[in-house]
Amino acid sequence: MNEVLRDWYVGDCAAGVVRWNRILESHGMSDRLRLPDRKFHRGIGMYSGFHFDPNGVPLSAEQWEKRKVPLAAVGGRYRVPAQQSWTSRCFEPGKFANYIAPPRRGINQQPDQLRVREDRAVEI
Repeated sequence: MNEVLRDWYVGDCAAGVVRWNRILESHGMSDRLRLPDRKFHRGIGMYSGFHFDPNGVPLSAEQWEKRKVPLAAVGGRYRVPAQQSWTSRCFEPGKFANYIAPPRRGINQQPDQLRVREDRAVEI
């Protein structure tokens, strides 16, 4: 059953990649997105004990370790900011952290209300 759900998920992701590639092409960009091979970076299943590159080419354990480079080390081009710089904690009633979109309306069409309890925001 898990593999059937995974097939559906990969199909859905592939449709999204096709859509984004059409958008890139319509804007005259030559870059294209692609999904990694199904064997790449597997933690479970029949490929879990092996190493593959994103194209599905088998790699030795030494090759795999050599290729593990933090994104920030790749010339800064793909640098991922530190979590503190793009997220903020928020425990004030009626306020939301910057990474959470406030609901359009409350439960049962009631106004939105938040209650602060034990160091975390809880919707009521």
